[in-house]
Amino acid sequence: PVETGGARFWLEAAFRASPDSVPVSCLQGRTVGVASPNPVVRRAACLQIEACGGRAVEGASVDQVLEATGSGDVVLIDNALLGRGRTLRKPADRGAIVLLSPDERGRIGACRRAGFAYLMKPLRRASLAERVLIAAGSAQTAPKAPEDERAATAAATGKRVLLVEDNPINALLARALLGREGCIVDHATGGAEAIAAVRVGAYDLILMDMRMPGMSGTETAEALRRDGVLTPIVALTANAFEDDRQACLAAGMDDFLVKPMSPDSLRAVLIRWTASRWTEPARRAKVG
Repeated sequence: PVETGGARFWLEAAFRASPDSVPVSCLQGRTVGVASPNPVVRRAACLQIEACGGRAVEGASVDQVLEATGSGDVVLIDNALLGRGRTLRKPADRGAIVLLSPDERGRIGACRRAGFAYLMKPLRRASLAERVLIAAGSAQTAPKAPEDERAATAAATGKRVLLVEDNPINALLARALLGREGCIVDHATGGAEAIAAVRVGAYDLILMDMRMPGMSGTETAEALRRDGVLTPIVALTANAFEDDRQACLAAGMDDFLVKPMSPDSLRAVLIRWTASRWTEPARRAKVG
């Protein structure tokens, strides 16, 4: 159960059992160290290792885990212990795998150049078993894990997005998803604030909530277009009816996203509207 604001909610769901594609003994006889400052991350990784027949050794620091493991073993190192500004140094006598969160995908290249493998958190058993065996030099016996879509390249790295959303929860979710796609996000809480932001900045995309106090999304879009704004505008709406779509287009918007937005739908919109041909000043140059 999850408690929020004094109310209690719960969910019961029946799931069909699926066969485990990872051999339960594929890590038999192997010791895997787990270094993370987060006890939840450590415990989750240890359970996955033990479920594959391996022996797990955990610690809150890299040195602690290296002391508890030996040459030839594999260590999992949480990126939180490495820090963004530090030089990655792989242990010379054992395989090492960096644990990254989805919003740390930009570190994958640096990990590879330093000789590390990587895994995305939360850990998936098949991926963990495969990477551990490869890091230990047993690539031929490693079970093939499905591709982890969380490691996909960000769709809009460096693109500037103006998010116009008055609801703080919706804005928090949108900013998190946009950040995962590499966007630089400015947030406006209403139409007047959005117009002011566009007058002083250049954006590759504007995400516009349809229902806001004061100026609505359509009124704000119409005002922006009258002001010569060229930036693509995508409506954020709770409705997916054709009438709503036509209202968005009539106001000068280019597309719409249904809320709550999904990572896949947002990614598709970013790919569609932040192509290089759209990167230009937000306002058309005044002539005469």
